[in-house]
Amino acid sequence: MLSRRGGPERNPPNAGTAASSNPSDIVFLRVVFLRALITVYRPWITSMVVNEPERRRAAARVAAAQRELDKLAAPRRPDGTWTRPGHRS
Repeated sequence: MLSRRGGPERNPPNAGTAASSNPSDIVFLRVVFLRALITVYRPWITSMVVNEPERRRAAARVAAAQRELDKLAAPRRPDGTWTRPGHRS
């Protein structure tokens, strides 16, 4: 939010209240963010329009996001069904 003077407010009235206290919600949001990051940057890796330094950065971002996503991914149960991300049962 902007203050009357046009700059950011120092202490917005709802600062810190938007975060979920449910760990599975936080994991879900992280998984969605990582999938979006991979979706956006993966095409850059092979694009001839994007310069080489940006392609390397994109490849590093995609690799890091994929590693983190692999850690957060829902594992399979013995019966073949999937558990929800963040729930290890």
